[in-house]
Amino acid sequence: MPEKDSTKETHECDGLCVKKNVWMLGQKPYEQIPHYGKCFDVAIMPWKQNRWIEACNPIKLKEHLALGKPIVSTPFPELNKYLDVVYLARTPKEFANCIKRAIRQDSPKLVTTRREKVKNSSWDTKAELMLEELLSQDSSLFTDRANG
Repeated sequence: MPEKDSTKETHECDGLCVKKNVWMLGQKPYEQIPHYGKCFDVAIMPWKQNRWIEACNPIKLKEHLALGKPIVSTPFPELNKYLDVVYLARTPKEFANCIKRAIRQDSPKLVTTRREKVKNSSWDTKAELMLEELLSQDSSLFTDRANG
């Protein structure tokens, strides 16, 4: 097990830090995040309900789905598109129950389903769509601009 990094602990986490299965690892470089994701059983997204999350489209949702991980989340509008592959919890008790259910129900088929849900969400796919759209346009759009 990695050593605990207590430098980032706050009073809000004190109750969790005494648990044997909770590790406060501190901030990690973005490139290392997928490695850590492979090591957990369920991704949790316990968002505070506020105006920020109401207007948000968290990249973490798609990253966790791309890993094939089960996700338990509190509600936010963008989540509605993913309710077929995410466990939705509105209360703390529901959240805990959803985590247990997600672990119990997880399967290779569900991993594949989650990955399929976001396979067209990669930056490479978005760039290909943009390039196809640009190339399908009337070439005069490009030559007119170039001739200025």
